Amino acid sequence: MLGFEPLPLCMSYSVLIKLHSGKGNTRSPLTQRQIGLIPECLDEAAAIYQREDGASTIVLSTECDAAGKPIVICVRPSVRSGVRFVNMIMTAFGKDNADSWAAQQVSNLLYIGEKANPRLTLPTPIYHPAGALETEGSKRIIRGPDDLRKFKLNLLTSVG
Repeated sequence: MLGFEPLPLCMSYSVLIKLHSGKGNTRSPLTQRQIGLIPECLDEAAAIYQREDGASTIVLSTECDAAGKPIVICVRPSVRSGVRFVNMIMTAFGKDNADSWAAQQVSNLLYIGEKANPRLTLPTPIYHPAGALETEGSKRIIRGPDDLRKFKLNLLTSVG
């Protein structure tokens, strides 16, 4: 729905070590359970943003690190890994000042999920009479949970 090819989700060993160690103790480390939840966090995101350079996507999850900071996950689509292409997790960590960061990123917002973290002040969806969903402070149409359900349903019916 957001332009990612249906490719395997991967993470390099060095990224895994950084997540588990807290990038050499400069961040709160993610637990083994939190690292294992990354695919679910991507699937049930609080918000999804396109990086300004367009090379990757940043997912703001509903999970928090040990310090109570919402975890952000950076994913780069269609990366060559050996002989195949994958969607590569580039990093994940608890984001300092996530609420103010989210407010600054409103022009890059692609998706707002249902499971909003109560600690985050995400932009407010605005529903128009025609049914289009825009977001306060943004000029683009933002995808939401209904779009995701329709997308998954279309995927299932086209496969079966």
